[in-house]
Amino acid sequence: MMRVCHYTFLARIIVGRHDAASCGMTPRCCCSCSDTTRSPKKDEEHGRQYFFVTHEQMMADIAANEYLEYGTHDDAMYGTKLDTIRQIHTAGLMAILDVEPQVMTAR
Repeated sequence: MMRVCHYTFLARIIVGRHDAASCGMTPRCCCSCSDTTRSPKKDEEHGRQYFFVTHEQMMADIAANEYLEYGTHDDAMYGTKLDTIRQIHTAGLMAILDVEPQVMTAR
């Protein structure tokens, strides 16, 4: 499964308000889909807005240096896996990360 999300509000501002594919253009940018240890909200789906993982799994992946960045916000962890960025780049796209700098720990 490609670890890619639909455009966030920030991404819409960066790449424009319209989806490039629907305008007949080839998309060049792609939003990364982050992992989180929080529970899904009512309308969220695993792999669409976030990848929902256990705290134990995320800590093991951090220890194995599998995250480009990660941090904690409101008692939940969030992070972007290196494989996510690699998959996006392999598809010939530029990755857009929507992160909160004040909670971020870079690898």
